[in-house]
Amino acid sequence: MEPGTLLLSSDGALISETAAARLWLAQLAAGYSIIMALVARLGTTRTTSLRTRTRAGIWLRVSGARLTPVAGRASIAITLQPATPAEVAPLLLRAFGMTPRQRAVAYLVMAGRSTDQIAAMLRVSPYTVNDHVKATASRIGVHSRGELVARLSGLPPGTLAPDV
Repeated sequence: MEPGTLLLSSDGALISETAAARLWLAQLAAGYSIIMALVARLGTTRTTSLRTRTRAGIWLRVSGARLTPVAGRASIAITLQPATPAEVAPLLLRAFGMTPRQRAVAYLVMAGRSTDQIAAMLRVSPYTVNDHVKATASRIGVHSRGELVARLSGLPPGTLAPDV
């Protein structure tokens, strides 16, 4: 789905929205409260963003900025769009409590590197690489490299990425 845009007044009142923004908001369990959280953060900074999941399990990036100059009554612009794997993977790896080495191995798996390539790059044995992959997959609750890549890429649970 394409990105959506909201234009808000300084107090968070909706002035205008795109059809895509309306669809994205309908997918958020927290709904408009996510937008109000962003508006509150914009009280202390000019730009901000957050990541959240939709009801369908899609990771969404919600970004906000103060408009300069304001456009009529609109002083805040909010965009809603799918988060990229590069945004989601670090968030999930930290949330699951992965070690720095497990995170490094996971990034290399996501980049399509083989066990032998990862071992050579990190100067560890292939057995150590496999141990890190198994530990990471187990902690995340998946059983294959394809599932690991899919989950860390932000795809909904049960979705498989092509085997890497």
